[in-house]
Amino acid sequence: MKNLLRISIFVLFISTMFGCSSSPAPVAVLNTDIKIIDPEELDDYWIPEIRRNISYPPERYMPPQGVKGYVKVKYIIDSNGNIFNAEVVESEPEKVFDGLALISLSNKKFSPAEKNKNRMPVKVVTKMRFNIR
Repeated sequence: MKNLLRISIFVLFISTMFGCSSSPAPVAVLNTDIKIIDPEELDDYWIPEIRRNISYPPERYMPPQGVKGYVKVKYIIDSNGNIFNAEVVESEPEKVFDGLALISLSNKKFSPAEKNKNRMPVKVVTKMRFNIR
């Protein structure tokens, strides 16, 4: 019961990070139609450019030690290398790491790969693994 409470508080903390804002939402830039690709193809189109430090929530909001899992996230990389429309499509354990996965994606930016001179926007589903130690 105590662990369930910790997980619930953690999920609530993460959900507040994605709350309303007074500034307008950014708009995706699409030079061409969005191409749906497999995760293995991502490096053919876009290369991670910046990996900023992730601000983890305070320890009291983290899942208990020893919890492992994954999150599959679907998102669009627009023609400027920005991520849009990120949404969790599957996770195990359900909802435990969803917020961390979305935060991790929000800290990424991409540069076009050599083959992607037209800066083609893509939609992809990637799997992120988590292991709380």
